[in-house]
Amino acid sequence: MAFDRTTPPGEATLEQTPEADYSLEFGHTYVPPEEVTEFVLLSPAQQRTLAAWADRLVPAGGSWPSAAEVEAHMYADNCAARSPLLRSMLLRAVELAEREARAAAGRAFAECEEAGRDEILLGIAAGDGGTLFDLVLELVFEGYYRAPRVLEAVEERTGFKVSAPVDGIEIEPFDEALLERIKGLPSRYREVRR
Repeated sequence: MAFDRTTPPGEATLEQTPEADYSLEFGHTYVPPEEVTEFVLLSPAQQRTLAAWADRLVPAGGSWPSAAEVEAHMYADNCAARSPLLRSMLLRAVELAEREARAAAGRAFAECEEAGRDEILLGIAAGDGGTLFDLVLELVFEGYYRAPRVLEAVEERTGFKVSAPVDGIEIEPFDEALLERIKGLPSRYREVRR
């Protein structure tokens, strides 16, 4: 990138990452869900942290799977890996959750009880990490609502096929005979001279 002032180019360090309008990056980071097969950014420990975070954002309930069950956190990892800004922000978010967990409970975020995780996440959302929390929330939601199991649950419950606007639906061919009466009607406008 010609105007990327990070060193090395394309790699922003955690300290260089601005609290920017990160949503502008989303159009450049889309990953087709079928291509999300492994983590590309996070270490195994960071993966566990993000999975635990995702499960508190979208816990399992009834026929609905949790976010980690459908690997929404892996989708977040893959999307963030495509943007220096999102990559740096996601790493900062995971680091912040770990730091807060160690300070509050003396152990890793993923090892904390659900109530402890909730308290840590509420603190992050309400504090200086609010933008980082919002980023994780949006990435996890995007991954969750692209997961085939979730799309099936939505269709089963509502009858709405989420992919229909993109994939299209089959409809009956249009009967042009329906226009015959309209074609025979007089014009409803008049010619205007210039």
